[in-house]
Amino acid sequence: MNSQRLRLLILCEDQLHQAFVERLAKHWDVGPRQRKVKAAPQARGSAAKFVLDNFVGFVKSWRSQHDANVVGLVVIDGDEHGLLRRRQQLIAKLAEAGEAALFSADWPAG
Repeated sequence: MNSQRLRLLILCEDQLHQAFVERLAKHWDVGPRQRKVKAAPQARGSAAKFVLDNFVGFVKSWRSQHDANVVGLVVIDGDEHGLLRRRQQLIAKLAEAGEAALFSADWPAG
C-alpha cells in the first residue's frame, strides 16, 4: 500500500482494538503521526455504545477531509450482535442524523 500520504482516522472500542489497528498501520507503513485514534475511555460504560455514539461525528470529520488519502476505520465488536446487526446500527445512526450511507443496503450479501 502506498502510504506516503495515507492517513488513518480510527474510532474503536478499546486498547485491544487500537493495538490491532496499530499493527495494521505498521504493516501498511503508516507512521504514528499519520494516525488519529479515538478510543473509548476505560471503565466508562459500554465501549460499543461509545463507538455508536461517536460514529456520526467521526463520519462527518472523515468526509470533511476531502482527501482520498484519508482512511476512516471503525472497529466495533460484533460478538453480541453480529456483523449484520452492527451494520444496521451504523446505517441507522447515519440515517437519524440525515447523513448519506457509507455502503449499500446489500453489503455484505447474505
